[in-house]
Amino acid sequence: MDDKDLEKSTLADGLGLKLVEALQNQTNADGDYLEESVKIAEEKTELKSEFPKINVSSDNYVLSENVTKLIHLVNSLPSDVSKQTGAIIIKQTMEAMGTSMRDLMIEAKQVQENINSNIRTCMSDIEEAKATIKTLESQIKSYKNLSEELNDLVGLFIVTEK
Repeated sequence: MDDKDLEKSTLADGLGLKLVEALQNQTNADGDYLEESVKIAEEKTELKSEFPKINVSSDNYVLSENVTKLIHLVNSLPSDVSKQTGAIIIKQTMEAMGTSMRDLMIEAKQVQENINSNIRTCMSDIEEAKATIKTLESQIKSYKNLSEELNDLVGLFIVTEK
C-alpha cells in the first residue's frame, strides 16, 4: 500500500480520524515525519481541538497490539492537549517504543477496513432480519384473518345449536 492509498483509505471515516489527520500533517511527500517546534502561544489557540477519547471495549473485536497501544496513548493524553501537540507526543512515543508510524498508520487503516467490513456485515444482517420480520408479520396477519374467519364459522354453528 503506497502513501496515496494510505491517504485514500477509509480510516478517515472512523477510528482515529483526528489522530490520522494530525499525524499526516506531520509528514512530507516521502512519508517521513517532520520535526516542528511547537510554540506555547500557538498551543493555547489550539485548545479547542482536543483528541477524542476512544472506547476500545468490544467483546466482538480484538484490535492489534500496536493499534491498542496507540489508542491507549491517545486516551492517556491530558484533556487540554491540542491535536497537533498530541500527534507529536504520540509519534515520538511510538517511535521510541520501536514502532514505525508509517507501518502503524497502514496497520490502523487495515484495522479500520476490517471494522468497516464488520459494520457492513452487521447492517446486512439487520436488513435480512427486517425482511424476515416483515414476512413473519404478514404471516401473523394471514393467521389472524384465518382465525377470525374460523371463529365466525364456529360462531355460526354455536348460534344455530341453541
